[in-house]
Amino acid sequence: MRRKILLIPFLLIVLCVHSFSQVEEEARKSFSKAFLLWLSGNAKEAKELLEDTLSGPIYAEDIPEFWYLRAKIDIDLLDVQKAYNDLKNLLIITPGRFEVFTLVKEIDYLLGRMKPSEVKITDSFEIMGFSEGIEYFYTPTDVSCWGDRLYVLDTANSRVIVYRGEKLDRIIDLPFEPWNIEISPGGELFLSSKEGKLFHHEKGNFKEIGSLRNPILAGFTRSGNLVGYDIDSVFVYDGKLHFFKIPGHNLVTDAEVRRNTVYLFNVRRNSIISYDISNGKVEEIPLPVPTRSFEIYPEGKFILFGEDGAIYIFDGRNISKVMESNDWVVNIEYSYPFLFLLDWKKNEVVVKIMKADEPIFVRIDTMKMDEERLYLFTRFESLYGDPIHLAHMYAFVREAGGRILFNVKLSEEKMVFYTSDENFLTERIKKVKRGKVYSVVIPSESFYDKTCLVTLRSKGVKIWTDESASEDLKTICYISGGGVGSPNFEKYPVWIFSFKYVKPTTSEIIPISVEMVIGDGVYSDTVYITRWVIELGLQKAF
Repeated sequence: MRRKILLIPFLLIVLCVHSFSQVEEEARKSFSKAFLLWLSGNAKEAKELLEDTLSGPIYAEDIPEFWYLRAKIDIDLLDVQKAYNDLKNLLIITPGRFEVFTLVKEIDYLLGRMKPSEVKITDSFEIMGFSEGIEYFYTPTDVSCWGDRLYVLDTANSRVIVYRGEKLDRIIDLPFEPWNIEISPGGELFLSSKEGKLFHHEKGNFKEIGSLRNPILAGFTRSGNLVGYDIDSVFVYDGKLHFFKIPGHNLVTDAEVRRNTVYLFNVRRNSIISYDISNGKVEEIPLPVPTRSFEIYPEGKFILFGEDGAIYIFDGRNISKVMESNDWVVNIEYSYPFLFLLDWKKNEVVVKIMKADEPIFVRIDTMKMDEERLYLFTRFESLYGDPIHLAHMYAFVREAGGRILFNVKLSEEKMVFYTSDENFLTERIKKVKRGKVYSVVIPSESFYDKTCLVTLRSKGVKIWTDESASEDLKTICYISGGGVGSPNFEKYPVWIFSFKYVKPTTSEIIPISVEMVIGDGVYSDTVYITRWVIELGLQKAF
């Protein structure tokens, strides 16, 4: 009789443990459904399901995943402060999670709570003009990059050498002697010649788009218009050439563009002239050191290549030397976060990392799968809204915290364009589905709160407005990746990371991360797979 009495409470304990285990298993299943709802653009439903699940028992080890996913959902629903609080709490209990730290840092920078530190330069890699007795290029004169491609202009041999990362991809022979090269926001190649002509390289052919006297290409406005300088005027090409005369007797030898302002190096006065294309405002900025050429850091500071061979950062008031350069570097180019040094002694392009401590934005917009592989569609962007090219060279994939083998390829995604109303930034943005890159034109009188920037960057939405908007709204547009006007390009670089997966046999939640390791920083984003995510994914449920 005593044994029977003891057996009853033992069975009750077993049944209770089994019952609680089943409830926790159901919690993981609900997590999977909420994740898929969020991924497919149904953030509101995902939030409701996740909150309902969190009100019941869940495995203690799953709490960080629930909180992180809830924060991502809250961001998509414009509840940025709640997401921020969750993330800060998460850092206390799991301080080593890069995706959490990255997201907290992004919010702090986007909302102006933190400012970039001093710019640092670190080594990266070199592109050799001569290798194993083969000449690839001689005395490189210009460099540009887009997506996974690096373009080196070989003026001496009238050609462009194209690399994919560090590997030679192809050679483009030119029917003219080139002078400058620029790549449009949509990945199209534009060149100037020593004879003063402008060319657009399209589908293997060179189309002459202008004949000038001595054009210097500055780059592209955010909307995709080519900008440059010729003798005494700024020119803008938007399908047609437009000229804007600059007052004074200037000898311009270098030109750059940031947003809608073109900057000209006047070697005669050792100064930089700024010209606002939108309103015609002209300013002159004296330089504190003798300068050969210059570039612009995305924040707006000048990168000066001094006559002494050194590289300086100048914000208009203060100057600091950030690197000594050797005597054979004849020019520099910059595409955040890469500084290119053109070395004529070694006939090489030296690539360095040049950035402060601001975060790089890594965003897994969506994921797809087949029977063998998982595909992660990922954006890499700067704090200032621009895509980061050559990002694949510094990227890794982690499964359950450990690095795994993966393939990566560039996808030139077509952006989704539409026009919305003044409520887009306060209401309609919540309903924008993930998985695409959007360009949305909104009225200048639109309602907004600055926290919408976090949601815009999370969903890949670039905002555009007109010149009559407030300066604050224009800033939001630019940092979102949009600007003033409307875009005249369609393609956007998105990276597809793929790897072989093994279908989980247990109910565990497995984090999958894409990270970028560059300079002193690690920047990451995370999605999840579970047994149920795989099952529903193969059924094309998202």
